[in-house]
Amino acid sequence: MSRTLLGGRSERNEYLLLHAFTERDFIVPDKSYGKSAQKVSSKENDDPEEHEGGKGRRKPAYTGGLVLEPKIGFYDKYILLMDFNSLYPSIIQEYNICFTTIDWKSVMGDGESLPALPDQELEAGVLPTEIRKLVESRKQVKNLMKQQDISNDLKLQYDIRQKALKLTANSMYGCLGFSHSRFYGPHLAALVTGKGREILMQTRELVLRMNLDVIYGDTDSLMINTNCREYEEVFKMGHKNMSNNEQEHNL
Repeated sequence: MSRTLLGGRSERNEYLLLHAFTERDFIVPDKSYGKSAQKVSSKENDDPEEHEGGKGRRKPAYTGGLVLEPKIGFYDKYILLMDFNSLYPSIIQEYNICFTTIDWKSVMGDGESLPALPDQELEAGVLPTEIRKLVESRKQVKNLMKQQDISNDLKLQYDIRQKALKLTANSMYGCLGFSHSRFYGPHLAALVTGKGREILMQTRELVLRMNLDVIYGDTDSLMINTNCREYEEVFKMGHKNMSNNEQEHNL
């Protein structure tokens, strides 16, 4: 119990995936101890608990999320913040990205080429399946929180549980980019972030086609200058953007 409570995100994900891969009769990689390896230091997987002694930033092993140049200025009208719902876990599920679905022959030996996206006819891989389980479990717990006559103590317990499930699902991507993880997969991590950059740019183009101005963007979110002072109108604008984006990306 003490080990469970003290365990960090990487260890929690490692044991979850160990069970999942073993159940499907896969041979998992051995754990490496004390082996020097380049650590990843990008926005998405820079985990303070996994850095030894905080010895400064290290060179990223692959390109992370896209950051758009901010348009500096004073804005006295509403700024609309559009944020993707769990972008990286959604990408892993949508495109079935996993060790078990990637055609590794498409990865060149130079270590820089990205694998091709998996055939969408393939059976769901281990990573997408486990993320989906976590997402569905969280939905069930959140439904339990909506029960009538539920005590505050029980509601608090459910809230802690749903937040833990959310954190585990969102950090599943991080184990792919953390060089000391048993399931280190920089090619998979790079494929996920690459698709994230592509989606962010497509979303930016969609917003520009609606004659709106994007003033900043970072990884999974955009800030849009609405040129509007009507609160309700801004909400309508946000829902319209969200609806159009869902149709375009099917995420």
